[in-house]
Amino acid sequence: MSAVQVAGPGTEWCSRCCEALIALLCMPAGNVARFINHSCKGNLVIQPVFTHGCNGLLYRIALFASEEIAAHTELTYDYGYAEGVVHNRLMVCKCGSEHCRKRLL
Repeated sequence: MSAVQVAGPGTEWCSRCCEALIALLCMPAGNVARFINHSCKGNLVIQPVFTHGCNGLLYRIALFASEEIAAHTELTYDYGYAEGVVHNRLMVCKCGSEHCRKRLL
């Protein structure tokens, strides 16, 4: 079990999110980061951060460059899904990376 699990719209495993310490739900509202695509060898890494909010600390996800990124290069990161996390669902990866695992789920 991971400390953070991500559930997007239409996922069938939201009931399993309670097994995680923190569940992130990608809803129709959000910021521009929701349009960043997956790659098995992305050029961004995810870093959890805490910020101050009106009710104490807020948990946020920050994306940082893992390498020099040339202008006009697509920003990508590894979604980090564990194989078999969604029961009876296979999602083929088509990222094109030479390190591609060939599946997301």
